[in-house]
Amino acid sequence: MENAKIFLVDDNRDEMWQAETTLKEAGHEVVLQATDLLGAIKMICEGWLQEMGVQIAVLDANLRRCYVDPLDGAILAHIIRSLGLPVKIVSHSSLPKNMGGFGDEHAQKGDEGENLRNAVAAL
Repeated sequence: MENAKIFLVDDNRDEMWQAETTLKEAGHEVVLQATDLLGAIKMICEGWLQEMGVQIAVLDANLRRCYVDPLDGAILAHIIRSLGLPVKIVSHSSLPKNMGGFGDEHAQKGDEGENLRNAVAAL
């Protein structure tokens, strides 16, 4: 997808900055950001994604630093899908696809953004 409006969720501010920079350089616009699970759930359930015209959600798998739980992003993906929102999902994680892949596409972190660019372009 080209020139997409993006909802970006990541608890690590450095990773969020890197992802946002990568997406902007690829011609996309990050219109919403959340840094934790509850904040993201609130934005989704209160209709912010529809209001901002979000087309793609880029979701980190683990949104809590105290332990690794790849279900956080999967929970958000489930809510988006359950509400019937027309939003494509990219799982964006340091985990491999078989552990952290819950999206329409998966982008593993740690490659200077190439996986993320490719995943969003594939949608």
